[in-house]
Amino acid sequence: MQLFKAGTKIDFMGKRKLAFVFSAVILLVAAGALVARGLSLGIDFTGGTLVELGYEADADIPAIRAVLEEEERRLREEEKRLACEEEKRLLREDEERRLAEERRLREEEERMAREREEAEQRVRLEIEARSRAEEQRRLLDFEMEVRRIAAAKRPKARHWIAAAAAVLVVGGIGTYVYVGGVAAADRRAEEALREKTAAERRLGEEVASARMAKDRAQAHADDVRRKVEELEREIQELKESKVALESRRRAGSKKRRPKESGDRRGGSGNERGGTELSTDPLDGTLNLD
Repeated sequence: MQLFKAGTKIDFMGKRKLAFVFSAVILLVAAGALVARGLSLGIDFTGGTLVELGYEADADIPAIRAVLEEEERRLREEEKRLACEEEKRLLREDEERRLAEERRLREEEERMAREREEAEQRVRLEIEARSRAEEQRRLLDFEMEVRRIAAAKRPKARHWIAAAAAVLVVGGIGTYVYVGGVAAADRRAEEALREKTAAERRLGEEVASARMAKDRAQAHADDVRRKVEELEREIQELKESKVALESRRRAGSKKRRPKESGDRRGGSGNERGGTELSTDPLDGTLNLD
């Protein structure tokens, strides 16, 4: 297929000035349109969601936009309400955990106090037993000394010899019992003191850890309360803005009613053709083109 005949010559260089002028005019028009109207970025550049809807009859764009804005505000308020309820639930759970920790700490302190009292009671009993053993030892020593003196005065008396032997036997048994009792009492007293010291140490560590946990829970509860107050203020602001927008929309709808009726009689190509909805990813608003 031949587009140009053989020998056709076109003087491009001769018409270069006209081409320059035409290119300059197009560039100026494009720059003016860019300054006046700006860039109209599509969903490829802005992101978000694009929904295309078609209508059999003419679409009421202001009514559709109002319904979508109302639904968007409702969804935002629902999200705020759910977030507020979640924060309140977390706050209640933190408060319950803090109360349970305080109850456990009080029970632990009471238990440690009882153990300390029992240890002190055991120590007192051991001291009393040791005192009684010491008293018995002194009595046995005194009896042995008396018998020894009596035996020394009558060395030939047979009954004094038997008495001395009995005294020796009783003294040996008493000494054995005393030494064993004193040693056992000392061991029990040392064990009780060690248990008391360990229990006091454990109690101090648990009290310190419980106080730290209580401080952390209190700080978290304060943060949650502040967040809940901020959310409630935002919800109140949204409700006030909703009321203001509804009042302005009613006023604007009353003013635009004659104009909208004239536009419906004329009928625009965009309304007959369809409507494009796009979501702005920055603020979450819906754009209707």
